[in-house]
Amino acid sequence: MGFSVTIYTICALVCIALLMARRYLAVFGKAELGGPNGAKYASAVIILSLWVTYIVLSSLQVMRRSLDGVVAVPVGFFDIDATFV
Repeated sequence: MGFSVTIYTICALVCIALLMARRYLAVFGKAELGGPNGAKYASAVIILSLWVTYIVLSSLQVMRRSLDGVVAVPVGFFDIDATFV
């Protein structure tokens, strides 16, 4: 679980930094929402790629654990782990 929290925290900090840059830099039109089309779409792609990165890395971590003899079954927001004996 520590791995997913670390990846989530890194992605969240990058997203917050992007929002702060959008608010204060003229390149982004000094607007969190809207602004020039190029900057708006670039920000959307960056944030979407952060989300995809988090999903892929978390999934690969779970798959690696299951290949090591641990099966993770997602239930809601929790993982139920069972170790093969």
